[in-house]
Amino acid sequence: MRNIIAATALIGLLAHGSAAAVTIDFEDVAPPSGSVPLNISPPYTEDGFILTPQVSGALAVIDAAASPDMPGNSSSDYLLIPDDTTVTLTLGTAPGVFDLTSFLFGPLGGSTGLTLTGTLASGGAPLVLNFPNISTATTLSPNWTGLTAVTFDASFDSGIDDIVASATVVPLPAGLPLALAGFGMMVMLRRGRTG
Repeated sequence: MRNIIAATALIGLLAHGSAAAVTIDFEDVAPPSGSVPLNISPPYTEDGFILTPQVSGALAVIDAAASPDMPGNSSSDYLLIPDDTTVTLTLGTAPGVFDLTSFLFGPLGGSTGLTLTGTLASGGAPLVLNFPNISTATTLSPNWTGLTAVTFDASFDSGIDDIVASATVVPLPAGLPLALAGFGMMVMLRRGRTG
């Protein structure tokens, strides 16, 4: 009976996985009151996610006490995205499919805009959101699922922080848990007859 319960629990885990959301917060990367430039190789990696700049050295992680300041986000380190530079977010583990819940985005002076482009794992047309005229750090919540990449394209010098994302668990084919359950039951019954 214990074997049947264990097999059922295992099949349930295989059929229904879950992934916890992580927050990419850029904390403790830059030295106090300083910054760290980011390169294409190796790209910036945190919590299994990868941020790759379009141009090597174009991005930098900025300490909260350093300049320039991101209005509305004065107490947290952030990623600086220079004018007309893109950065791409991907997941570093296979199958590389993830969800993007939210992130903090703001200007480093004046106002800025952002074009957010998501590439779907299922193919098809990319998802695109435009956020014009952002004048202070603002939480943006696209709540996109099933992505392989997201590109952030800022219109002026901007900062990004607190990216909330999670790996997508790829479900097993619908019949596989039942097939495994049947196979497990046959093995247990056979062991019971021979043992």
